[in-house]
Amino acid sequence: MMRFRFVVLMMACLTAYDVTAKQTLTVLTAYHEEVVAQFETAFERVHPDIDVKINWRMPHDALPYLRQPEQGGVDVYWSASLHNYLQLKQEGIW
Repeated sequence: MMRFRFVVLMMACLTAYDVTAKQTLTVLTAYHEEVVAQFETAFERVHPDIDVKINWRMPHDALPYLRQPEQGGVDVYWSASLHNYLQLKQEGIW
C-alpha cells in the first residue's frame, strides 16, 4: 500500500511539473531582428507558456544546420529561400 501511494504521489508531481514547465519553440530564420521580434512578441503574448528561441542563419548556412540529427533542434524553419525547402524535401530531412 505504501508503494502504491508513493507511485501515485510521484505521478502527481510529474504531472504538475509538466504543466508548469515552460516549453521552448526553436525557430531558424534569416529575417531581420526587427521583423522577427514583432512575431515573437505577438506569439508569446498569446502563448505565455512557450518561450521562443530564435537562431539566425543565412539560407546558405541553414541547410547544413538543418541536416544535423533532429534538424539541429529546430522546430520551425522560416525562410524566403524556396530552394532550401525543396532541397530539404528532396533529401527527406524535413
